[in-house]
Amino acid sequence: MVKTTASIPLHDLHDAQGQQAAFGFEEWEDRGTYNTRHLHRHNFNEVLVFTGGSARHDIDFTTHEATTGSVHFVAPVNVHMLVRNTGTTGYSLMFTDDFLPAGLADQLPFLQAIPAVTLEADQLAVVNAMVAIIGREYVAQQELCEQIIRAQLQAVLVYLLRVHNTGAGKLPVALPQHIVAFRQLLKKHYKEHLTIEQYAASLNVSVKHLIELCRKHTGKTPLQHVKEHMVTEAKRLLYNTTLSIKEIAYELNFDEPANFSKYFKTLTGYTPADYRSAGK
Repeated sequence: MVKTTASIPLHDLHDAQGQQAAFGFEEWEDRGTYNTRHLHRHNFNEVLVFTGGSARHDIDFTTHEATTGSVHFVAPVNVHMLVRNTGTTGYSLMFTDDFLPAGLADQLPFLQAIPAVTLEADQLAVVNAMVAIIGREYVAQQELCEQIIRAQLQAVLVYLLRVHNTGAGKLPVALPQHIVAFRQLLKKHYKEHLTIEQYAASLNVSVKHLIELCRKHTGKTPLQHVKEHMVTEAKRLLYNTTLSIKEIAYELNFDEPANFSKYFKTLTGYTPADYRSAGK
């Protein structure tokens, strides 16, 4: 993997007129607005459906191979790079967190160890048929098109959720709204080093209640979520960029590089420099 010499590029979601958007649809025959062969991240969710050919998709620290029927899930925090082989076809469904009902995206394999599902031929045909409606509405931009797209996208994701959970041998479990909101706040504000008390206040719940909810539904405390999120982001910068340890420390709003190194080693067992040199 080629590392970037600067902080990881962050891309917004725009419509055909260049205005910020909450949803986007792109068939891969079209030329995208940025080079997917370079490391990048974006501030929206992306579901990539491969309908033919093959590709290599680096998501954070793992390379995932894609073939016909592969569906990959990329969250806003993920750093990724897609290299499609000649003749590879498919499409991307892109949407912001607030475009769909709260909690739906959290049930899908975004941020899981394997952020993907594999569709059989008949399942891929079902998804393609549903997405064809989205594509037509997205191009036509007629009255109520956003409502149709929103409803159809929800149907596609629920169908993919069923495929994923059937393969995993488990039933869908919706997270409580406060957990979903806490995760969203964490993604937006982790660099501010907020306390658990501040997160709880933003959610209008007590610290005790937030801790109980997190333990019951995720098996972790809110503080564990905060630390894991920060360390994972540090790993992304160490793994994907050539930024110095000092630059990464300040990028993550640590007051001193030494404090960042201590924080990282306490949670991982490695100094940032050792982690980078080992290529963890």
